[in-house]
Amino acid sequence: MSKRSITYTIERAPQPWTRARMCGRRFYDGQTSEKYAYGLLMQQQHGHNPPFEGPLALEVTFYLPTTRNSVQKKLTHHSNTPDLDNLLKFLLDAASTAEIISDDRIISHITARKFYGAKAMTVFTFSEVE
Repeated sequence: MSKRSITYTIERAPQPWTRARMCGRRFYDGQTSEKYAYGLLMQQQHGHNPPFEGPLALEVTFYLPTTRNSVQKKLTHHSNTPDLDNLLKFLLDAASTAEIISDDRIISHITARKFYGAKAMTVFTFSEVE
């Protein structure tokens, strides 16, 4: 049986994960609508494939908007906020919400990068591993 591998391209600015907020005595996730929007874009590309359930490798590249400073200095690697780990958390939360993956705990290997790009987007691949 061959291992599945699916590449997704989200042509929206990468979103970092933020902490849940308190309203009175209750906590709420202020990013619910953004996660659903990302999830819908993922589901469109995922099609009728079943969710990934076994161990997975994730390869992801975040392309963040260029700034005047990055253009002047001819920078390609993004070394400012948002943090790479927060970008990953948001992406995995959105993938779980969209039922692309059964849970983010099944990710066993991650390769992640962030660059300045002419177009802000996220390109990532989930690949089944043994």
